[in-house]
Amino acid sequence: MLDRTTPPLTSGFRSLSLPDFSRSTLPNGVELYCYSAGEEPVARIAMIWEGGLLDVEKRAALVMLGEMLAEGCAGLSGKQVSDILETNGALFRAQSSRQSTLITLNLLNHTAPACLPLLASIVAEPTFPADTLESLKQKEATSREIT
Repeated sequence: MLDRTTPPLTSGFRSLSLPDFSRSTLPNGVELYCYSAGEEPVARIAMIWEGGLLDVEKRAALVMLGEMLAEGCAGLSGKQVSDILETNGALFRAQSSRQSTLITLNLLNHTAPACLPLLASIVAEPTFPADTLESLKQKEATSREIT
């Protein structure tokens, strides 16, 4: 049995060192911030937009947008998108906070040639299959009835 009267040992924080990052502007005006973690085998790409749950009239619509992004793009079905991500050890997420919308892709560096064009298609050429959207609407309506 643990003696709850003795506090755990504590120590100060070790020195935190963040890598330097570079900043550049793409031809379309998008600001790009990059840093290298050296020879790590994984990468994370994050895209952040101003505008979140507080900026829309129907918050559920913004949440559903995030859920629908990976359900099809540029001639690929949601299953095909999912299969490409899974086969290449990648994870796509879209989420909205109160003031911003965030899309992330966690991937293995050696599979980037397969994942990066897919990410571009998800962002620039999404399709919103009617049956999937209807299922998501029903799920959202059901969850609101329960709460």
